[in-house]
Amino acid sequence: MVLATHLTYPQSRAYVLKFHRDADPRQGRLEGIVESVVTGKRLAFANAEELIAIFSGDAFDRDADVDQVPVRDGGST
Repeated sequence: MVLATHLTYPQSRAYVLKFHRDADPRQGRLEGIVESVVTGKRLAFANAEELIAIFSGDAFDRDADVDQVPVRDGGST
């Protein structure tokens, strides 16, 4: 028996997805942040297209992280 040498779900591809309190996916309102578990880099998204773009590209490999995620209405992340 040969064991796989690569993880099926590598830690380098683990993310935390946080939706804004006013987001309502059932109504098509998506807004929030995505954070890389490994690097801690956070990227904000304001709609479904931006969320998909984060995972479709190399956004976490570039210097596109946000130190302070913009917060709507003065709330906290």
